[in-house]
Amino acid sequence: MSSISEIRLKPDIHWVKKYDSWILRNPVDVTYIEVENDFTKSTIDDITELPIPVAMQKQRLTIAEVHSILNELASKGMLVGTKPPEPTKRKFTPLDLLYMRFSLINPDVWLTKHVDKLRWVWTKFTGLFLLTFLVFTGVLAIDRYPDILLTGKNLMATEGGNLLLPFVLLTIVVVSLHELAHAFTLKHYGGIVPDMGVFLMLLIPACYTNTSDSYALKKHQEVLVIGAGIICQILIAAFALFVWNVTDPVSSSHSTAYILMVAALFTVALNLNPLSGGFDGYHLTVALTGIYNLRSRSRLFYLQLIKRHPLDEDDNYVRWVLAIYAPLSLAYVVFVFTFLIWAIVSWTGLNIPAIAIILLIIWSIYFFAPKN
Repeated sequence: MSSISEIRLKPDIHWVKKYDSWILRNPVDVTYIEVENDFTKSTIDDITELPIPVAMQKQRLTIAEVHSILNELASKGMLVGTKPPEPTKRKFTPLDLLYMRFSLINPDVWLTKHVDKLRWVWTKFTGLFLLTFLVFTGVLAIDRYPDILLTGKNLMATEGGNLLLPFVLLTIVVVSLHELAHAFTLKHYGGIVPDMGVFLMLLIPACYTNTSDSYALKKHQEVLVIGAGIICQILIAAFALFVWNVTDPVSSSHSTAYILMVAALFTVALNLNPLSGGFDGYHLTVALTGIYNLRSRSRLFYLQLIKRHPLDEDDNYVRWVLAIYAPLSLAYVVFVFTFLIWAIVSWTGLNIPAIAIILLIIWSIYFFAPKN
């Protein structure tokens, strides 16, 4: 960083005011730096706009402090000529089976092209109409609850395993619309959707949308972006219930609507889990509490308590949330990982013990072998 141009912010970098903090947003690489006060903001502005000696004198900074700020800006790709470093590659471990993510496409250009056609979705009129529809279908569900259960029992009795394929196909439809709801809502509020793809949770495939740019939005907008997928699923379930109610009980549309309703409700229940970072329930909890990096901060909070180190968290509200969340999250991880190990060991031990032992030996050689 020897030349003046190298310590200038990229042209697209800008500040966003959020609550009592400032967020420096990089829309090109979709990275952020959050600062807590106007003084820190003005320090970064001076370092990147004025000659370094002038900025140091004005802000009374040491050369070490200047280097620290510039290194952080460079690590986020904020400065001209810099890009965020590639994630460090590490060796595979069994813990990776809990969560693996694979980016497939960058949909931002396509979303930008089509979002204007859907602006009516986020109007007050549409919101009131959908709310009325949900209330109506909610009353309908309560009124016809015994019939809903009976339909499920009859389908299981008559179709059995034949229900699996339509359930999987309709779940794919629900999940696809769920992800598009995230993406278009973020695009509606001016955000960027850098990638969409699939992730494996306990080897079970699912889809994801990178909505990290909602971090720079206002709180209610961020909550709506994260909650858009769940809202979409609930609306699908409500629509399916309505179709099921008005169609002939012996028709295929009646059965299809019922399976669609079950698929939508099942994925909603699964996705509302707040204890796993891969689900919308966790991101909604983060957005609603305003405590970012909730899982890592809650674990660090307990680690500092155990070691009797000074706590990083000063706010009592934050401390209480972390104190409640950490043990629940840890219990969930222990339960899931224990179940995963038990399932793999039980299955391989009963079916292919020799192959399991060979695979374990191969993985051990791979993992413990020194890097080149």
